[in-house]
Order: sequence, then C-alpha cells, then structure tokens
Amino acid sequence: MKELVYIMLIFFIGHAFSQTRFDEGVQLLHEKKWEKALSIFEELSDSSSSVAVDYNMGLCYTGQEDLNSAIYFFERALKEEPSNNIIIENVTLAHSKIYPDEYWTHPYAGIERLTLSISVTGWLILSVVFSLLLAWIIFSGILHADKRLGWRLALTIPLWVFILYGSYRAISHQSSEHFCFPKQDIVTTYLSKGGLASEEKLLPGKRHRIDITSDEEWLCIEGPLKQLLWVKREDVYVY
Repeated sequence: MKELVYIMLIFFIGHAFSQTRFDEGVQLLHEKKWEKALSIFEELSDSSSSVAVDYNMGLCYTGQEDLNSAIYFFERALKEEPSNNIIIENVTLAHSKIYPDEYWTHPYAGIERLTLSISVTGWLILSVVFSLLLAWIIFSGILHADKRLGWRLALTIPLWVFILYGSYRAISHQSSEHFCFPKQDIVTTYLSKGGLASEEKLLPGKRHRIDITSDEEWLCIEGPLKQLLWVKREDVYVY
C-alpha cells in the first residue's frame, strides 16, 4: 500500500512540476524570449510529448523565423489533433511565408481526419461497448428465438467492423512514422541506401511520405517527383 502511495505522490509531483515549467515557457513565449521558451519546451518534449508542447515549439520557431522547423512541429501536433483549426491556421501561415504561391495541404484526407479525431482510448472504449452489445444481441436473439435478429445484426455488424477498423487505424497512426521534413535548408537524397546522390533535393517546409522499407539509419521516402529516394535519418525531422 505504501508503494502505491509513493508512486501516486511521485506522479502528482512530476505533473505539477511539468505544468509549472510549461506555464513558465508560455510566459517566456508571450515575452518573445524565443530561445529561452524553446529550451523549456524541448525539455518537456524529451520527457513526454504533447500537442501543446509541439504547438508552442512551432510558435517559438516561427518567432525565430525558422519556418521549416515551425511547420514540422505544427504538423507533429496535427498528428495528435488533425482537426485543430488553430494549428492549421498557424502552419498555413508559416508555409505561405516560404512559398507565397503555394497553398499548404493537410497531411491527412478528410475521412482520415474524421477517423483520427477520436483518440485511441475512445476507439478502444467503443470497441468494447459494441462487442458487448453485439454479443448481447446474438445471445438474446437466439435465447428468445427473435425473428428480428437478422436485421439487428445487419445494422450492428457493419458498425462494429467500422469501429474495429477505427481502433486499428488510430493505434497504427500513433505508433508509425509517416512523414519527414529536412532539418537543413537543402538535404541530399540518394538513389539507393548508401549509394549515389540524387539530383533531387529536399527543400525547406516540404513534407515527404516515408516508405515502410525504412530502417534505423536510412529512410526511404517519396521524392519530389513521386519516385522513391533514400535520405539519412539524421538529416530530417520525422513524425
């Protein structure tokens, strides 16, 4: 029992400290002390990532005119909350400063944003609830020889399957790497892993989709002309 109390005490103290540091970072951000604020948010990001931390890091980089990094952190925040309009407005503005003639495009399609707007926990709760509901409908229908069992199943099963898919999609989304951004103004790409350099370069503020064949040192990405290219993982931001 004492061990549980100690664990809970440590958790609440740690949470209170993190919140205090976060508030300190926000205050520095309002004072336009970008570098000091950024150091605090980087510290918080190392211990536990969150939408608010990523968003504020994006604001810090915007203040420092590092728009490439700002776009990356805004989009990393969108991975958690893809329909957050405030983040969308800020990333659109940052992108327009680099490429005035181009409109920023959301990394996730409309139907995908709808699916991802529900958290992993929310999908799992829905999965349990509808699994129990489906089991009750089947059991009750068979027990009472209910003639309406067929159409009840016809209505429930597709919804249950959709919820299972939503759960899988949400878990896969959070646990996988999807896109990368260059860390530098121009990043060299390669025709093969460790092979010859390509003529195509990664430009600031440009998002590139990551291929599943990537590894710990190299990333296989979709290049500017939709061809597969390789890039060193250390040269790019990944989310």
